[in-house]
Amino acid sequence: RSSDLFALTVDGAEVAQCRLSAGAPGVVVIGRGSHVGLRCPGALAEVSREHAELTFADGRVWVEDKHSANGTWLRLPDGTTQRLVPGELCPLAPEDAIVLDEARRATVTQLRAQ
Repeated sequence: RSSDLFALTVDGAEVAQCRLSAGAPGVVVIGRGSHVGLRCPGALAEVSREHAELTFADGRVWVEDKHSANGTWLRLPDGTTQRLVPGELCPLAPEDAIVLDEARRATVTQLRAQ
């Protein structure tokens, strides 16, 4: 697996995509900031400028909450959610969804592995 494609969806509509590669940079920041790799619309005030980060390391994808103001959750395939501990890497399975703003249903999901 050399790269993974991720999509940011808000209220059921895809608003952005990014590719995370096994090589450099190997990191994608998610948030509202103008400099991030996967950018949320500015109207999503609940999403921090640098909310979360995807990292490709040790042959897998990891997600980390970047000490966001409102937290980041993983929604597992069975529908349960778990809140990420800020600053700690958590392994991301292809079927998991990263939830940034549950009120607006802002999620990041993996589209396909290549």
